[in-house]
Amino acid sequence: MLDALAEAKKKIVLLSSVTRHDILNQVSVILMCDELVRGDTGLAPLTQEQADHYWDMANAAARTVGRLISFTSDYDALGMEPPPRWQNLATVVRNVETLLHGAGVSVNLACGGKLRSLPIRCLRRWPITCWRMCSAMPAGGQTG
Repeated sequence: MLDALAEAKKKIVLLSSVTRHDILNQVSVILMCDELVRGDTGLAPLTQEQADHYWDMANAAARTVGRLISFTSDYDALGMEPPPRWQNLATVVRNVETLLHGAGVSVNLACGGKLRSLPIRCLRRWPITCWRMCSAMPAGGQTG
């Protein structure tokens, strides 16, 4: 039991460290965009189009920081989660869809009849896990 707790604590500390690093990366983006738009770099002034682009980048980074900070509140529930329970597949997918809607990801449960009411056994937090995975993916599966 104590070994399991020690291992869980190590994982939480690692997760916390990675999340802090991700937040600091986003803060760096915000500060860089601010310097570029204010002209504190000694470079030629930006065009309005370039300034708008950097403001969009800063806003996206700020939204990411918000999501990451929300994610840290999920740590509170780690280890306190009730055991998996039987849930309706369509309900689980609908919950995932609701969470992903704000991230610009569409979800479609393309099945009907009895399959939609298929009971599945999963943690109550499964929709949040799906949101975390999908919101970290590049839009349209594109990279760089």
